Amino acid sequence: MDENVMQVSSMVGNLRNMAIDMGTEIGNQNRQLDRINMKTESNQGRVGAAQARTTKLIAKA
Repeated sequence: MDENVMQVSSMVGNLRNMAIDMGTEIGNQNRQLDRINMKTESNQGRVGAAQARTTKLIAKA
């Protein structure tokens, strides 16, 4: 009986550690996605401005 309790306790401890590691990794990936989203928004603005300039140049030609 005690051995079973020890095994279950060990498994629960392992699961806890895995959950903590997964939470840390998810947090890191969320921060990385936030940075990617910010860069994407910035690049969308730059592309939009370039398209507007291109449209003006084509209209003048």
